[in-house]
Amino acid sequence: MGHEEVILTPYGYGTIKEKNSQRARIKMTWGGEAYIQFSDLTNAIAIRVKCFVGRRKSFEYSWNIDNTFEMLYEQLAKSLGVDSISSLKLFYPMGHLREVKVTDTPYSLRLKAVTKFVMVIKNYFQWDSLVLTKNIELSNNNRTATKKAETGYECILGNSTISSGRHYWEVKLDNFPNDEDIYIGIAIKEINLYSSPPDSGMFWGYICSVGKKCGPGFVEDYSASARTGDVIGVLLEFKGENGILSFLKNGVELGPAFVNLTGTFYPAVFLFHQSARVTLSCKY
Repeated sequence: MGHEEVILTPYGYGTIKEKNSQRARIKMTWGGEAYIQFSDLTNAIAIRVKCFVGRRKSFEYSWNIDNTFEMLYEQLAKSLGVDSISSLKLFYPMGHLREVKVTDTPYSLRLKAVTKFVMVIKNYFQWDSLVLTKNIELSNNNRTATKKAETGYECILGNSTISSGRHYWEVKLDNFPNDEDIYIGIAIKEINLYSSPPDSGMFWGYICSVGKKCGPGFVEDYSASARTGDVIGVLLEFKGENGILSFLKNGVELGPAFVNLTGTFYPAVFLFHQSARVTLSCKY
């Protein structure tokens, strides 16, 4: 672009070649030239950002067509209380969703005078090393949990709270001894980490060895069992204040297991057998 002034016209982007008090001669990016009134020229666009993770929010900005979107990412992160812009992703619907990078500008993307972005917050979390039982060991940047001794059930929680929005994570069964259960699901913070899952009163989940589901005080039929090497997906989606908990096995949907869940939850896994090992992978 050099030192030429880039401008947005009703016919697209261009650069000002000459101007007088009322109009300018514009060299259009598509090759033509036009004389356009100053009232029809602008150096900024209106951007509307919609966030569909957590409580739905909208943000509006006026953005200079030469400015990169790095500051936009920073402003959004501050508004949402997000620690790092690396957890944010902006997308521009243009037949398909195109990711908007921090180095992009409205001019480089040839954005319209009024543009809508979709924002996604990547909710990274790990197993919580601060709430850890004595016989569960963490490794792999706190993503892998291993039971060190066979002393009964012990629970490990994720370090992220979930009370709204749509969240999905996966738990791989790295080592699943055949004789005992691994329970995968969600729990309330106050759960007794040394309790049996159905007796805890604060856990909702999938029983890997038998494919059943369990909640406070009950166990019911649900789906097929799982074994070492399988990947169990956990989908918790809130519609209003009511949450729906569903599971997947190796990418195949098993259907809703629990509905009308309310409150604040944590990803959770119960391990029993010595050497039982699972690895967490947060998707969104």
